[in-house]
Amino acid sequence: MDNADYRSQFEIKKGKYQFFDITGLEKSGIADINRLPYSIKILVENLLRKLDGRVVRAEDLKNIARWQRRYEAPPEIP
Repeated sequence: MDNADYRSQFEIKKGKYQFFDITGLEKSGIADINRLPYSIKILVENLLRKLDGRVVRAEDLKNIARWQRRYEAPPEIP
């Protein structure tokens, strides 16, 4: 998984800006982003932005993007 696949940009008068579009995770079939609470969406976006394969791995991102209300053992957030 490469976070560049989820990078988008928009342009306004002051310039171009890039952002990581977490809805792309839903389009890729990785997670149902629309069902997530806002606070978890923020965590998902942060992990997607920091995804490097070392500190933040694809599995870490998927664990949070596939958030559940209850866990036997909660996943760790890098």
